[in-house]
Amino acid sequence: MASLYIDKRGYYEIQYLCRNSCKRPKIRLGIKNDRESKRIYEKIEDLINAKNNGITISEECLTWLKKIIGSKLFADLSKFGLTGNLSQNKGKDLKTFLNEYIETRIESFKQSTIKNLRTAANLLLAFFGNEKNISEITQADGEIFHHYLISKKYAPATISRAMRRAITFFKFAQKSKILLDNPFSGIKLPKQTNPDRMQFIDQATIQKVIDHCPSTQWKLIVCLARVGGLRIPSELVGLTWECIHWDKNTMTVLSPKTEHIKGGKSREVPLFPEIRNLLQETLKHATDGEKMIFPKIFTVTNLRRGLTRIIENAGLPVWEKLFQNLRASRATELANAYPAAQIKSWLGNLPDNIETEPHKALMDSARILGHSPKVSNEHYQLNLNENLQRVLSEPCLNIDPNAATRK
Repeated sequence: MASLYIDKRGYYEIQYLCRNSCKRPKIRLGIKNDRESKRIYEKIEDLINAKNNGITISEECLTWLKKIIGSKLFADLSKFGLTGNLSQNKGKDLKTFLNEYIETRIESFKQSTIKNLRTAANLLLAFFGNEKNISEITQADGEIFHHYLISKKYAPATISRAMRRAITFFKFAQKSKILLDNPFSGIKLPKQTNPDRMQFIDQATIQKVIDHCPSTQWKLIVCLARVGGLRIPSELVGLTWECIHWDKNTMTVLSPKTEHIKGGKSREVPLFPEIRNLLQETLKHATDGEKMIFPKIFTVTNLRRGLTRIIENAGLPVWEKLFQNLRASRATELANAYPAAQIKSWLGNLPDNIETEPHKALMDSARILGHSPKVSNEHYQLNLNENLQRVLSEPCLNIDPNAATRK
């Protein structure tokens, strides 16, 4: 009565023979999954049987139909008279749906996250158009959108982020019972990292950059990024003099990026000798009663422009991902000398692709004890006070906070 086919692009479709007619209507499922397509096929075959024999649609099929109201599949089934008395929910146009999704999250999401969501939404609108009904977007459309991003020469990491956000948008549509399937799921995506933009900034290079900083505060900013491994500018904003524990040789760094994760609101970072000296010099010139170490720096402050000028004045080529590569360089250095769990406690993370002797030792230890490196990091490795004392006694840069700054 009904047959399941695969079209030239690999998508499943169903054809059936109408009773008292030679017509064979075609219902496109828009999916490639074999198990899911067979499950849908069984439901549709029951609907065809109910229509041809004039019998009531089973409760099981009615429940399934109600779940897919608003989808393109329901619209096709309705067109062929296979949905009984159920009517199609027209759903929402893409622009309205995306705007409502983002607007309801402004209060709970960070400003940078909202900005990234809008960027992904604009890419979807540029391709599908504002008036596109979301119930009409199929998995085939999702695949075409992926190829559209590739054709626009976007970086693989950009494409991956845009697709993952599209998946998030439409997962919410599934939860809202607007869609049955997520049109963007099941597509193999590139990694969100771009190795071509990663660069190790060695100590000689950063020493030259610091020597050309126009002020002690700029020296401190660069030093906190390269020696302390801080995220710039977000982790500078919350630094107060109360965060500096001179007696313990540590400082408390607030981390807006990870504050939503249990235990990620802040971390204790060693007061490396280079940082300690610059902090002491900065404190001498601080305004009385001033609590903030960087009172003129805000989350939206563009420090990249200033660092770019400093690098150019030093006669050095400007590297990509200015501050991220400074943080990654410090993580790489520490990974060659200290356990991964210790570095994570100081910097908040550890690059996954670092192959060092301690990293290999971690892999071997995990293999011997029968658990993953992640479990070893989280549950077995201990952070020792000896590591703190050793790292504080080994400065990597020679910085004189009293040296004349270059204009």
